[in-house]
Formats: sequence, structure tokens, C-alpha cells
Amino acid sequence: MDETLVPAGLEAWVGGPGGLIADFSAAFAGIDGILLLVALVVVLVILLIVYRSPILPFAVLLSAVFGLSAASLVVYQLAKNDVITLSGQSQGILFILVVGAATDYALLLVSRFREALHDEPSSWVALKRAWRGAVEPVGASAATVILGLLCLLLADLQSTSGLGPVGALGIAGALLASLTFLPAVLLLFGRKVFWPFAPKIDHRHAEDVVGTTQGIWGRVANLVGTHPRRVWALTLVGLLAAAAFVPSFKADGASIDETFLTDVDSITAQKVIEEHFAAGAAQPLQVVVPEADGAAALAVVEADRGIESAYLGLVPPQPGQPSVPRRSSTAPSSCRRRRRTPPTAQGPSTRSSGSAAPSTT
Repeated sequence: MDETLVPAGLEAWVGGPGGLIADFSAAFAGIDGILLLVALVVVLVILLIVYRSPILPFAVLLSAVFGLSAASLVVYQLAKNDVITLSGQSQGILFILVVGAATDYALLLVSRFREALHDEPSSWVALKRAWRGAVEPVGASAATVILGLLCLLLADLQSTSGLGPVGALGIAGALLASLTFLPAVLLLFGRKVFWPFAPKIDHRHAEDVVGTTQGIWGRVANLVGTHPRRVWALTLVGLLAAAAFVPSFKADGASIDETFLTDVDSITAQKVIEEHFAAGAAQPLQVVVPEADGAAALAVVEADRGIESAYLGLVPPQPGQPSVPRRSSTAPSSCRRRRRTPPTAQGPSTRSSGSAAPSTT
């Protein structure tokens, strides 16, 4: 196209359904890797701020990556053997879900381990105590999320129903890594994993600051305990202020051209078509109804104010010529219509009564 049309002084773009699919494929190429990288970087920054240690955040992230690898291995085998349905949507959500869940489970285990190190000189004894204290809440949390995800199996869409087992396997992988690999790493480093703020045997615990003014969380706990009504009233005001923006939320969907951040051939081609032809002329809506209901369907379509033109037949009638006759007396009538407004990403819904075949846009 660039070698023949452009040198001739013509402008050419690849449009239509094929061009749109190609542009979508190019836009989403490599997005899974970007999502995973962004998630890991965000979690790393948060863990560095929380723990103030250059070692512990990497141990937690490494545990999350191992959990993701284990889950991906099982998901791949099940999808390869057609046991579950795997889509790009499920794959992207799996990455974020496992990293978030593994980090959440690790926070509880690490917190219990650090608390135990204030009382126990042995890292083994401290880790054993922390693991026993974390396994029940972590297991209960994972079981709750897994059961909730498996409820997606009841969905009608395959992309949604397939997300259920994929997400459940991801949570199982995060749980497995958090209760096996992470404890091994913590035991390997011992107190040094918290460097440079390694806990000492001083029998001091986080709950000791509750009701005092020591530390930021001690002051927060003291404020909540001293002025509970004032705190919940101010919190309610803040939540109501945030909820005041709910009416501004619009769920009308976005047009296809709004889904791209850059200019692409398919959108440019669509705009050129819209400038010279009626909206929807490139992709008219075809409604298939029984032959006996053809005239009634045509009347209904023509009564729609959003329809520019409608006809019965296989191809639009040419000036001075009747519409192309149907192939057989028993073939269904084809009622085609062109919309006045460009299609959106959601698309309109078309319903047909009787034994009509599904409509295509």
C-alpha cells in the first residue's frame, strides 16, 4: 500500500474490523509484562517505606514471584488441555492478584516474626511461633478469596467464568509461597533480614504503644481511644465528601476512538469514511427474521429515529433497480439498517422475536 498508493499522491489507511483488531493487538502487545513490572515496583516502594530495610522487601517480592510462577505453571497445563479457559484478561489479572495477595500474606507473617524476635533469641523458635500465629488467618483469608473467585464459574461469559479458577489458582500459589518459601528465606537471614533496624531482645511489642504518644501509630490509637465520636464524625464527613462525586461517574461507555491514546490507521480510516458516507454505512446492521415477518420487521426498523435507511434483500437497491430477490422462497428476509451515530465500544443491543438468528454488527 505504501509502495503503490502513497507515491501516487493518495492517502491510505488500513481500516475496518481487520485494521481495528490489528491496532488493538499492537496496543496491548507486552501489556502483561508492563503490568507485572509496575506492580512489583509499586510494592517494592511501599515495602521500603514500611520496613526501611533493603533486604526484606526483595525477600517478599521474590516470594510473590515464586507464587506467581507456581500458579502460572498449573494454569498453563490446565489451559493447554482445555480444562479451563484462559484469556488475556485473566492472565493480566492473575499477575496483579498474586503479587497483591502474596504481599498481604507476607506482611502478617513478617510482622509476627519481628514481634517474636523481641522475645526469642533463636530465629528458629521465633519463626515457628510466627508461622503458627499466621497460618490460620492467612489460610482463612485465602480460602475466602478462593471461594469468592470460584463463584465466577456461574457467569455466562467464558472470559469471566474462566477468570474464576485462574484467580483461585493464583491465590493458592500466593498462599503456598508465603507459608513455605518466605519462611525459609526469613530463617536463612534471621534478624539480618530487618537490617539496619534488626529487632533486639527487649520484650517490647507494638501493642505496648497503644494508649501512649510513642510513635505515629501510638498517637493515632490514643486519639481514637480518647475522642472516638470526634474521629468517626470526621471520618464520616470525609467519606460523604468523597461520595459527593458519585453522580459525576458516567458508565455510558467510550467510543472506539477514545480507547487509543495515539492516532492509529483504523480510527483515521473510520473518520474519513464518516466524512464521506452516512454513519454506519461501512458496517450496517443486519437483522435476520423469518420471511413471513420481513415486512413487519422493516416497519419496526424504519420507525426508529436513529435509522437513516432500511431495506429488504441481500444488497441495497440501486437507483432505478429493485432490490436483489431472495435466493429461495424459504430463505429468511434480510433487513439492513445504517445507524446515524457511530458505534461505541459497548455497541447497541438488537433483539429479534420468534426464531430469528442472532444479529451481527
